[in-house]
Formats: sequence, structure tokens, C-alpha cells
Amino acid sequence: MISFLAAVAASLLFYYLGQILFSSNFVIAVGFALFLGFITWTGIEKLLAKHSNRRDDSDLFPLLKRDALEKWGKKCGEQYRNLNKIVLYDAPMRYPIDSRYILLYDFDTSTPEGEKEEEIFNETNAFQINTILGPEFKEIYRNEPGSNFTDEWFLSIVKYSGFNDKYSWIIYQREKQGHLN
Repeated sequence: MISFLAAVAASLLFYYLGQILFSSNFVIAVGFALFLGFITWTGIEKLLAKHSNRRDDSDLFPLLKRDALEKWGKKCGEQYRNLNKIVLYDAPMRYPIDSRYILLYDFDTSTPEGEKEEEIFNETNAFQINTILGPEFKEIYRNEPGSNFTDEWFLSIVKYSGFNDKYSWIIYQREKQGHLN
């Protein structure tokens, strides 16, 4: 309800601003106000959803099965020798793509082999995302996803500033190799 009232207030404010900026065209002023009011509404809804009190992180991604995602992550992670971890993030509000989920692949690039493996992963991702998120990937959903479920996902090797660790799941972590003396 708060977000709706804020959207109405923002729409009225933007309408008056639109009247000043677009005084000769009423339709543009109304469209401007409604568009920015809708953005305000969805932005506040997303913020309120993220800041609601949670007892644990199981409801971060309510449409996904964490155990199935971790099983998939382990299988995927073991394919790359220099992959440190795979982290699932909620897409930030100001992220330039229309994705629901972001999988961050964190490679160890301190060696030439790690750099090469990251480069190969990035090329595979750019041209053949379906080979990484194959048909078995739909098993991570609680309910049967639509046929275009892979469109909800963005795979990245870069952690952007909007990624919030508080709203993430580590779905694969490479085990540390112990050294025997």
C-alpha cells in the first residue's frame, strides 16, 4: 500500500513537472508522469521486498530449490579446474539487463591456465548459454518453468557494485586443497 501511495504522489509530482517541461503537449506530460510513477512503484516494491525481515535466507529465491541448484553447481563447478565459486545473486534494480537471476562465476585468474579457462567460459557463455544452462537446469525450479526459462538468467564473470552478498546464495565453492608436510 505504501508503494502505491508513493507512486500516486510521484505521478502527481511528475505530472506537474511534465506540465512545465511539456506545456504544449498534454499527452506527453501524462505519459511522462505515469511512466515515472510506475518506475517509482516497482522500485519501492523491490526495495520493500528486499528489506523485509527474514528468519533465514531460504526465501531469497522462493521459486528455486536450493539443494537442486547446489547439486547442479557442484556438477558445473567440477568442470572447471580454476573455478573458485559460483554465486547466485538477485538482479540489482539498476542492472542494465532484464534478468531475474545472476550467476557469478569466480575464476582464479592468478595463473595463465586460470585466465585461459575464464576466457573459454566467457566465450562459451556468450555464444552458447544453453550448453551451460542445459535442459537439466530446469530441475532447480520448484514448479515447471516456461520454455524460455534461460532468459531469466545472466551469467557473469564480473562482480558489479550492485551485487549484494546479503541477497545471494553460494551454490558452489571449490574445496581448499590441504598441503601435507
